[in-house]
Amino acid sequence: MSISPSQESPFEPLPDINEQVGLVMPNNSVLQQDIETMLQQVVKLDVRIIGFQPLNRPDSVWVSRLTFVTSSGDTDTVIVKHIPAPNYPISTQKTIPPTHAEEQFIYQFLSGIRPAFDRFPHLLAYQPGLFMLEDLGTDSVKEQPIEVLMESLATTLAQLHGATANLYPRYQTMRQEAGIEADQRMYSHQEQEHLFKIGTGLFYKYCDILGIDVTRCQEIFEQARYAITNPGLFLALIHDDLAAARQIVMVKNQCYLVDFEMAKYGHILMDICKPLVGKFDRKGNTDYFILSHLDFPITFAGCYREKLESISGLSFDDATWNSSLNNALVYSTLVNCGALCCVSPAYKPLGGFMSLFKQLLQRLLILLVDNDNHRDLSPVLEDLTTRIV
Repeated sequence: MSISPSQESPFEPLPDINEQVGLVMPNNSVLQQDIETMLQQVVKLDVRIIGFQPLNRPDSVWVSRLTFVTSSGDTDTVIVKHIPAPNYPISTQKTIPPTHAEEQFIYQFLSGIRPAFDRFPHLLAYQPGLFMLEDLGTDSVKEQPIEVLMESLATTLAQLHGATANLYPRYQTMRQEAGIEADQRMYSHQEQEHLFKIGTGLFYKYCDILGIDVTRCQEIFEQARYAITNPGLFLALIHDDLAAARQIVMVKNQCYLVDFEMAKYGHILMDICKPLVGKFDRKGNTDYFILSHLDFPITFAGCYREKLESISGLSFDDATWNSSLNNALVYSTLVNCGALCCVSPAYKPLGGFMSLFKQLLQRLLILLVDNDNHRDLSPVLEDLTTRIV
């Protein structure tokens, strides 16, 4: 089953396999000069750049770690993000790739609410097509016990959501002032609804082939779609891209969030679902893609709920919480089913298309265990996954 991708690649940039720090600046003299000038303004000392390490493959946003030495002899690093070097400088706001413009804006927005939420890198300087961030280091979350990582990430997300829950009008005003119009990114709300529709179609297709009754599922799926697109009290700024460890940096045993390319206002439980349900991602430097997630148990959601109430005072009764969580799990799974259909033909599903489709449904079945909100869905999932070979 092949459907053309709608806009940008769904794959995140991955670290370059060459970890050696070299001095290979972007092949654009204007960009080089602007980076050097911006660094001088940030450090407020004479500096000499001694290393420029690419951290991703060239895409709509280029990311690098810049190493420099100051006139006083100190060595330090910063993170630089910019549009592709061949496209720099830009003439109008509209020529900036959506992921770059949106992420820069998110950092500006978050910078304005410190210290209510501060677990993200400082935005040091910015201009159209280029911005510079504090380098939080490279402490890997993979070295953390899963219980420690879950609690720390739950705390960070509770702080983010609690700090931004009532700031949507301010967010919208700042977007207008920044000249940012409709969200054009992959996984914008509009794109997610598009993928959800494709995903439900895929689910119904194979149920029809196997003669599985989906009458009750249709009501459940519509309930999930409505709940996520109308978040109500669950509305806050979400990172929306926490399926992999590389969006998290450990700083003094606390989870800090990076890479806000997909951040937006939305249903807060979508941030809980990404580590639980996952998303499709490229496997290393191969041409294969896999279902990537942090392999958290469903207890992560309960941990987050406790942190949210203790940190921000946001609380929900059990019926509302359980229904909302399961709507988010169902919605996330079906969006992923749609994304599976839309992956570029240049990448191959590791194990095959049906294997990844089955993995998604099996993961949802595990996450819905002992929950009564979707008691009619679980038997369908079990029947379908058992018969997919």
